[in-house]
Amino acid sequence: MTFPYYRSWSRRQVLLGTGSVMAAPLVAITTRALAQAPTYPSKPVRLIVPFLPGGAVDVLARAIAPPLAAQLGTSVVVENKPGASGVIGAEMVVQAPPDGYTLLFGYDGTLVINPVVSKVPFDPLKDLAPITRVVSSPLIIAISSKIPAQTFPELLAYSKQTPLTYGSSGTASTPHMFGELLKIYTGINWTHIPYKGAPAATNDVLGGHISAVATTVSSVENFIKNGQLRGIIISGSKRTPGVPETATVVELGYPEANAGTWFGVLAPAATPPPIIERLNREIVAALRTPELRNRLIGQGFEPIGNTPAQFREDIQADLMKWARVAKQANIRLE
Repeated sequence: MTFPYYRSWSRRQVLLGTGSVMAAPLVAITTRALAQAPTYPSKPVRLIVPFLPGGAVDVLARAIAPPLAAQLGTSVVVENKPGASGVIGAEMVVQAPPDGYTLLFGYDGTLVINPVVSKVPFDPLKDLAPITRVVSSPLIIAISSKIPAQTFPELLAYSKQTPLTYGSSGTASTPHMFGELLKIYTGINWTHIPYKGAPAATNDVLGGHISAVATTVSSVENFIKNGQLRGIIISGSKRTPGVPETATVVELGYPEANAGTWFGVLAPAATPPPIIERLNREIVAALRTPELRNRLIGQGFEPIGNTPAQFREDIQADLMKWARVAKQANIRLE
């Protein structure tokens, strides 16, 4: 499958034709980086957050930085480089020296959704080296308690008679894509309404202006607990402790519609394997510390810590999945 961000064959042929010219500098860079690998790290590591301070990506990065610094034996400095839905920060890491000292704290919206709905100046599979997926977070559909449906099958039947609307944090956001994924695989009859953030969408469900909201559990958990909203379906293969009464897409027989949001750490593509392996080992070790693990779980995240190869497979699978959804739902950002 071809994605919008893929370079043309003519450009590849030009690059291949200049291979002999570029080979010597590339070998020199790789040799220097490999020479550093045994003593890595010998200076502070920069963790680039491609969003403003205070958001979910920033909070997670700052939570993992101290235990990672302890594991590495050097400082881990979080730097915010916001802009263009994370693209500016990601491109900065793509262009950084591949020496393990500039890393990206990446988000699925930037890395696997933006590339299939718009043009981005990098290829997430070719220009970045996955280190590990740090955490995942399920997505939930919460409906107004005024809607006469107690389960998702009942909501599905209800939507055939009364078309529904659902809100999300914006066009091409992960919750929006999840809502369209559900529409494709379940046939639910609803129309997406984009908002500037999950709180605005949630308020309109509470106010009866729209039928449902697609969002993270933390955004609606309290409203579900006090009976103002009803959790109707959630992504994942097992139920979430915060909303244990909400059935999962897998449990309800829609495994193809399973999708959550995730955050992970990546490096520039040519970073030597010994450095990638060291970073993977130390990040996974940090995620296993009880203090960080309990903190993440308490915030509604599932600590992952998979291998670089597994993280690459996750990225590749999500690119294919969201490309299908974008095509079928005609989702495009200019």
